[in-house]
Amino acid sequence: MSALVVQVNASLDSTLVVYIGAHPDDIDIGMSGSLYKDNVNNHPILWIVVTDGGADEGEYYFDSDPVRGWIEQDGLYDVEWVAPDGSKFNRGFYSEDLARKRCGIGGSYQHDYGSLIEYDWKTRVDVKVATSVIKNQMSYDDPFDPTHEILYPDAGLGVKESIYTRQLAKDLAEVIKETVRSNGYRFDLLYINSHAPTEVAENAYEHKDHKITGNAVRKAIDYLHTSYGFGLVSVNWYTIYNPIKPKPGYTRYQEDISMYKSMKSDLCKAVWETAYMDEDTDNMDRAKKVSDTEGYWNDYPNDPGDYEYAVHVDYQMAAGFQDGFESGSFSAWNSLARSSGETASVVTTLAHHGKYSAKFTSNGGGGSEYTYCRKDIPSSADVYLRGYFYVERSGIVENGDRFNFIVLNAGGNKVAYAGWRKNNNGVLKWCLMIRSGTTSVIVYSKSSPSLERWYCIELHWKKGTTTGLGELWVDGVQVCSLTGKDTAYYGDATQVRMGLPLMYYCSSTTVYSDCISVRSSYIGPEA
Repeated sequence: MSALVVQVNASLDSTLVVYIGAHPDDIDIGMSGSLYKDNVNNHPILWIVVTDGGADEGEYYFDSDPVRGWIEQDGLYDVEWVAPDGSKFNRGFYSEDLARKRCGIGGSYQHDYGSLIEYDWKTRVDVKVATSVIKNQMSYDDPFDPTHEILYPDAGLGVKESIYTRQLAKDLAEVIKETVRSNGYRFDLLYINSHAPTEVAENAYEHKDHKITGNAVRKAIDYLHTSYGFGLVSVNWYTIYNPIKPKPGYTRYQEDISMYKSMKSDLCKAVWETAYMDEDTDNMDRAKKVSDTEGYWNDYPNDPGDYEYAVHVDYQMAAGFQDGFESGSFSAWNSLARSSGETASVVTTLAHHGKYSAKFTSNGGGGSEYTYCRKDIPSSADVYLRGYFYVERSGIVENGDRFNFIVLNAGGNKVAYAGWRKNNNGVLKWCLMIRSGTTSVIVYSKSSPSLERWYCIELHWKKGTTTGLGELWVDGVQVCSLTGKDTAYYGDATQVRMGLPLMYYCSSTTVYSDCISVRSSYIGPEA
């Protein structure tokens, strides 16, 4: 993930519009008419390019021909690349200088093409769209060198599709969240324009990089909701080569861009590879693809046609509550509670997702202690509570010592607990406890937890006089359950407590918490 730039333009509102292209020219070719019509000079814009643009062999030979000399003759075949998980693979052909100059890496680049000038994508956006546009070339941390970042490989995403989809989704969500946070933009409304995912479009497969980018953006939207607390995410899904073909349940609309055709054409004439597409008669595939159906680019790059085609979908945050502490505070919670000597803070020391997490510490003063954040929830007869927890130090020593990560209240009464406890055999176990009538019932897991690792912990509680239950999942696996109980005695659940809401006879303990979610249905681990 590359560094973010904070740019504030007083004439723009506070609703961010994000454009995401797999390659340095995809936004220009497929979405820029709508961009000019609806967003330039109205909203702040984040322009994201995913891959490095260095894999086009035909363009490389055209650009590096001594007659032009626009790039160096550095092209290599069978180039080894490192994926986000540390595995290595052959990405095929790659020119570092082509990538550098298409993406504006380390500088601004341009060359003359007849009466026109072609630019790297960042300079092109500044010159042809607006200097206020926030620009981001995606990258990911080198697994072997945390000081180094690796570019997403053009034409190489499909070699490690699941790995790149997952990593790109997380990185996109982080870039968008940080842009919104650092500029003071709205969290309750966000606009995204992107390649379509396979769940939306029949022709999302037009290019592997397009498909993977679309699927990653779809996952990123879930992260924005569940980890960062975004509200409505309003999305226009596009395909680039031909008008989008929606799957059943989705509807295509056409945006009239006839008043903005010249601006879109002018932008695309400044794309680095347009000369190659325009002049090399042996390599016109992409120019033909964007010019051969339904008036979608009647003549690239001169006439883009009167319409752009998209599928619009609004993605709402699921009913419930989410917080990943990315506000840098406990502002999403109703209150904090701490016994004497205990602490609760939001920190950047360790996080499961994003930049922040909550840190809870006890001093081990003995007896009953607590430190937690509290959230009041609508009265619920069936509720799921999920959080990620990391135990840095455990004060559990003797049989019966225990602490809970999650406690659910019905009014002023605790009705469900999830945490760690040392059983009567001296073995540390996951522990689930619920109220059945006025009696507490307990069950232990077969497995034992460990220190210094993140666990996804999810507690399910359901009210019922004879059908009440409690369930505990760890990393998506059910480890404890209690069924057929009277959980109706105290009424509906009304309050969630997260952190270290209840500790008994433990010495000093430190726990981190992140990615909290409360819903009416099973949540599960983050993808």
